Amino acid sequence: MLAALMDKMLKSARPDDTPAQPAKGWFHSLSCVNIRAHRLYLCELVFISRLACRIKVINPSIRNWGQRLPHSHRAQSRVKAFRYRAGGRRGSNNSPHAPKSATNQHSPSRGNLALSQKGKQIMRIRGWNSIISRLIHAIATFWLCCAGSAWAGDGANGVLSPNTSLRELCDFLESFGVPLPSCPQVPSLTQSFLQLAAWELVPTEMLRATNGGIGVGGVLGGAVDAGNPSLPPALIPTTPVTTAITAFPVTGPALSNLLPNLTPLAFISSVNQGTAAATQLYNRAANMFLYAVASGFLDHGRQPDTLFLFYEDTSRTNANLIQGQTVAQISLPLTVLNKDGTERLAMTMLQFGATNAGDCLASTVAGDFSGLGTPQTLTPAQIGVDCAVVFAPSPISAKAHAIFEVQVPLVVTNATDPLYFFNPIANIGGPFSTDVIPPPSTPPVLGVNGKSIGIAPSAVPLCTPTTCPSQNPPAPVFALCANLPGGNGNGQVPVHAVAAYFALATTGETLLSAALPAASTSVCPF
Repeated sequence: MLAALMDKMLKSARPDDTPAQPAKGWFHSLSCVNIRAHRLYLCELVFISRLACRIKVINPSIRNWGQRLPHSHRAQSRVKAFRYRAGGRRGSNNSPHAPKSATNQHSPSRGNLALSQKGKQIMRIRGWNSIISRLIHAIATFWLCCAGSAWAGDGANGVLSPNTSLRELCDFLESFGVPLPSCPQVPSLTQSFLQLAAWELVPTEMLRATNGGIGVGGVLGGAVDAGNPSLPPALIPTTPVTTAITAFPVTGPALSNLLPNLTPLAFISSVNQGTAAATQLYNRAANMFLYAVASGFLDHGRQPDTLFLFYEDTSRTNANLIQGQTVAQISLPLTVLNKDGTERLAMTMLQFGATNAGDCLASTVAGDFSGLGTPQTLTPAQIGVDCAVVFAPSPISAKAHAIFEVQVPLVVTNATDPLYFFNPIANIGGPFSTDVIPPPSTPPVLGVNGKSIGIAPSAVPLCTPTTCPSQNPPAPVFALCANLPGGNGNGQVPVHAVAAYFALATTGETLLSAALPAASTSVCPF
């Protein structure tokens, strides 16, 4: 189908006396037979719905591509191609935009007209060839390049293939007017699924299901995934309707209305092993659960600006926690936004200290917030983080039990994350209209260059060719880990309760994912 569609498009673009030529680049080298052998239907869906429909129907900004693509000479060539296709180069004699007087004064000869028409055809062929081949190369490569590669677990080995796919997708996005300041490179297969799902708006489980040949972590049932739309645009059907989380901690009716409308990840706690074991929601042995949702909070619900995390410990029903004792440990992949608009990762450890009120006043956070390479220990309030523990029933257990809550501001800027403000490969829009920047932190908490701190939308922690070598790379580190009480006793060391990766889709949906034990090679930072 795709081959026929491409041939039809090329036939319509070439003169009758020009022999048919296959599209240049990847499509030509791979051949139609190989495409069909590697899940062609995915290429067809993306090609038809996201190229044809979006260019011709959904995205009226096609008229302004010349302004949208100042960073790419290749993109400018495509702009010219589309202008030819629309009726000629803007301002030329054949263009509908040319003054009538110019046409009367400069009537081309038949020879010049033939050359002009042939030039149009060449530009149209080149434009469509380039767009088609790059589109298929960028989007379909992920399904094709990784089959049979040497991925182990959730991607500790052979990470080169999906990172190559991410780079191809970044190149493609740049040609569509969304140049990324840096292309994310990830150390694990789970993170690559999350990152592509966040950008492509393809369900994470579909990416897994269609890539069963790239290791245990890629097959259906090799991992668990969860997604929760942001508030807004999602609503909770209460009276009145809940459009955003407006108070923290989330308690009482607000909590009982929120949790049933969220999908969590499930885990089985572990005392001896280094991480909790992800499992299916229906597993009766599951006793720990992680919910995550982005919501408007600081700006009163106009757009998502805060991530809310709920760590549910169904085994802790005793609300009598020893005051001042560290009863939970939670890792947070925070990002420091610098004054010049650049960002840097600051992995953070939240030590939750119990209080009578269940608030965050006895808790601390530790991390390299200043960027000097020396860990700092601060209060959560100093970096805009809040935390609490509440005892309440949930959809998982009707008996009141511990639910640890964490509130973290989002960092989403057009300078670093332009795809969240204009996504040319998405069929629906996103909720972000302006930069999401947390309130400035008090100097010198974030060093000389730091401005504010929060959590970025990427499937962090990311890596580089140095930190993610293609051969024998170090074990990937989970973004979200938690040790929770794991029982009703006091004084014992918290147990391993949660270990997962996170990403925020361009629609604001919070995505969570964790490979099952047989497929996981990732570790927690504590």
